[in-house]
Amino acid sequence: MHVFSCFPKKKNVQKQSAELQIKEKRDVYIAKQLEMIINCVYKIVTPKEEITDRKQINEFILQLDKLNYNKINKVIEKINRNTVKKKFDLKCPMPNCGAEFSQEVDFNNTNFFEKGS
Repeated sequence: MHVFSCFPKKKNVQKQSAELQIKEKRDVYIAKQLEMIINCVYKIVTPKEEITDRKQINEFILQLDKLNYNKINKVIEKINRNTVKKKFDLKCPMPNCGAEFSQEVDFNNTNFFEKGS
């Protein structure tokens, strides 16, 4: 006598859950990357016109192929390397402390939007 179960084994459920979490994190990362690029582009210049309408810029960025997306992303990364402040001088706000120190912040776009970072 064979007994069949319609419930998946626990390992399969855990594996599927982990895969779903990875996919969701990847989707969030991609959405944040696109949002960052969209916010960095204030106009698109073509031989015939300059486009400054936010809706048209959004559509343009969302329709980019991988090659052109990577080109724009590299330019933004280069600008950020040269302009984003990474070292901060801090002072403890606790009464009777006032310790001062410097802290560097890693603005690495691969982990910047994750929880706990």
